[in-house]
Amino acid sequence: MRTEHSTLFLTGDIDFNNVMSLCKQGLAIFKQQAITTVDLASVTSHTSSVIALLIEWRKAADFQVTHLPTALQQIAGAAGLMAVLDDVPDTNKIAT
Repeated sequence: MRTEHSTLFLTGDIDFNNVMSLCKQGLAIFKQQAITTVDLASVTSHTSSVIALLIEWRKAADFQVTHLPTALQQIAGAAGLMAVLDDVPDTNKIAT
């Protein structure tokens, strides 16, 4: 996980083993910086852990999600959670 300007970039695998640690790290970042975008382009896992992480962060901050993989859109859609990720109309758009 890294930040650049107002974007938080998630990278690598996000799964049951590391999601809580990532959640805490992200919440700390949201408290310190004005993050407006979470970029998932470098996330290599497409599990519900990613969706759970985004939902927890949404409770603390308002941000746009970019590069949400189709598999994660399908998981969120099946669970009725796309409204939580409502800033995802174009998964290939990079926020400026």
